[in-house]
Amino acid sequence: MILDDKPYIKTPQNNVSLMHYLGLTQLISIFKNKWLYFSTCQLYPDEQEGALTVPSYNETSKNLLWGDNTPVKKNDGYTRYIEEFVNKHKELYEMEREHGGSWKDTFGYLIVEFVRYFMYTHCWSLSDDENILMWDKHKHRQPALAIKTTLERMQDAINIPMYVGKINYVNYEKDHIRGYENFTEKNLSDESTIEELFYQPFFHKQKCYKSENEVRLIISYQHMTKHFTGETYITDIPFYHYGGLSYTNFGFDTNSFFPEKSTNPKRFTKEDGEDIDIPQSGSVEINTDILIEQIIISPYAENYNLSIVQDIAEKYGFDPNKIVNSPINIKI
Repeated sequence: MILDDKPYIKTPQNNVSLMHYLGLTQLISIFKNKWLYFSTCQLYPDEQEGALTVPSYNETSKNLLWGDNTPVKKNDGYTRYIEEFVNKHKELYEMEREHGGSWKDTFGYLIVEFVRYFMYTHCWSLSDDENILMWDKHKHRQPALAIKTTLERMQDAINIPMYVGKINYVNYEKDHIRGYENFTEKNLSDESTIEELFYQPFFHKQKCYKSENEVRLIISYQHMTKHFTGETYITDIPFYHYGGLSYTNFGFDTNSFFPEKSTNPKRFTKEDGEDIDIPQSGSVEINTDILIEQIIISPYAENYNLSIVQDIAEKYGFDPNKIVNSPINIKI
């Protein structure tokens, strides 16, 4: 269920081809379980995933939570934070706040330490043709494979609210995340503004990944917060303070959405001291027959792999005729 296009999300056309590169073990899991594996950005090797660039983070550090122009809910936890910590150490706090540039009362911190844990993503490559650099990246998998599909097929195969958008590639030392250039002028009481500021970091990556030509699937942030917390946090967002994250009426069963919890979940703390683990990864049900237009076997694979993959596919009820060898000729 692909949600309506947002002006800041560059969604591909319905008939454009998308590729997802993976290994045989992952493909078997898709065949067997009829799911796609989504994960939050913390599991990706690139530490900049879902983060703000240096200029954008610096913009968010300009006195956000101390003013009235803020989306953050100032509940009892925030009041205690001001009274019990800040006011008692005000001079030191202000000095370090001015020169340190990294504090828990900034919008950037909110993105990194709260929003990132509710953004579940899955990555594809936008291309009508195979990408030899992507084959090189995955050639250690034996054999490496690529699932080919279109946005139209995704729309019919995945029944969960999600956004689909092209990645913007930027220099994280010099460039802004789009929408953050004039952050201090933003109306942070406007829900659509907050929504854009939440999503934009997850549609940006470092320029060194530009050859991937990535299209990212993101399960709706609103859907995830509503599922986990019973509330949709846009203009009324819980925030961090020195004693842990403060929630009101916050309780959920992580197993009710994802069948498996990550071995390294994010732990939040309720005001009453109860610890809550949010899984960093999980699986979303799909219709494989609709989603998969074709499966291509890597040009680095041996010729006999075609029959092996076709036999496995047939075992799980998938049409083996949709599986082909790559037409690219490479000396092995």
